[in-house]
Amino acid sequence: MSPDNYSHAFHGFATDHGFGHITPQVLRHAWVSQMISLGFDAVTIASMSGHSADVLLTIYAHAFDTRKREAMDALAQARKQARKAE
Repeated sequence: MSPDNYSHAFHGFATDHGFGHITPQVLRHAWVSQMISLGFDAVTIASMSGHSADVLLTIYAHAFDTRKREAMDALAQARKQARKAE
């Protein structure tokens, strides 16, 4: 099915069922955002969503902020544990 035919069919279905404001792009954005929040890496998400990893990281960079904080906290905890073991 061509992208135009898919979009047209989706729009008809969505309008008929009362959610005509939702587009395939909205669903894709929501899915990518949820995958990021679940902790999946950018390469995996990009390969599944049709984005390149570079584009995904550019568009969704803000969504990785929480994961960056978690990574830094985990590193601090690991260093703290390593100092205790010395």
